[in-house]
Amino acid sequence: MTPNRSERGKWIFGGLALFALWFVLCRQLSGEWSGNEQYSYGWFVPFFAAFLFWLRWEERPQEEENVKRPTSNVQHPIKGKAIAVGIAVLALVILVPVRLFEVGNPDWRPLGWVHAAVVVTVTLVVIWFAGGNAWLRHFAFPVCFIFVAVPWISAIEEPIVQGLMRIVAAAATETIGLFGIPAQLEGSLIRVSTGLVGVSEACSGVRSLQTSLMIGLLFGELKRFSIARRILLVIGALLIALLANLARALFLVWVAATQNVSAVDRWHDIAGYTIVAIVFLGSLLLARLLDRDGEVAVTQRDSARPCFQSRKAKVENE
Repeated sequence: MTPNRSERGKWIFGGLALFALWFVLCRQLSGEWSGNEQYSYGWFVPFFAAFLFWLRWEERPQEEENVKRPTSNVQHPIKGKAIAVGIAVLALVILVPVRLFEVGNPDWRPLGWVHAAVVVTVTLVVIWFAGGNAWLRHFAFPVCFIFVAVPWISAIEEPIVQGLMRIVAAAATETIGLFGIPAQLEGSLIRVSTGLVGVSEACSGVRSLQTSLMIGLLFGELKRFSIARRILLVIGALLIALLANLARALFLVWVAATQNVSAVDRWHDIAGYTIVAIVFLGSLLLARLLDRDGEVAVTQRDSARPCFQSRKAKVENE
């Protein structure tokens, strides 16, 4: 009875420690989620990750007892346990200066990635201790899902934002001209008869791009797709986001040209929320189409199985 209580107490303490690590991480990232509308979707990511973990927990594989309770005759689990403890300790040691730098410079984005990597590493080590390699593989995705909410490093984000701004502005200018509305491209600005319409960072499409990445990964996990199907779903979600954002820019330029430039402000946020809805519904439809192919394959395998079994039973009877 005593060893069971002792072991239970250790796991409760470990669970509380993990909760504290995740709470501090989410609190640190929440500054960017609140201050930058580009990452406002990040508020949903921890809840999605917890939900995905719970779904995985419902179908968790068998625990590996040789990892949980290694004997003196089993040397490899003991060595693996020592390595895992070393990795966790090293990660926690790295976290100390990271937290000090985050307090002094909370806007430096590389720190967020290091912080998230430390928390994910410690969590995966604890999961490995609890169930071995089978649990590590099984729970890796929901634990790593938090990375989609970590702000991109500026050196990577800024060229993408600037490139998308120019592409969207150029595409909107060319397309609106096909409808007989004169427009002239000036960098990331579009000049129409009523004035200038600017394609800002919010209109570049990077926000919908990041949101679509999160939605694609989420639906791929919910459907338990293969790696190939998940990649197709993410690519499809990204394409939907890019096309929807182009349609948004085109609509706002049309509003400015047919009404006035000030009318763009009234439609700007509505068009942005509409894009999120389109990406969500489009990704859901794409996931359903990909899942339908999987259902057909499963149905074909199931329909072929009775014939095989009947032939096998016939041979056994003979």
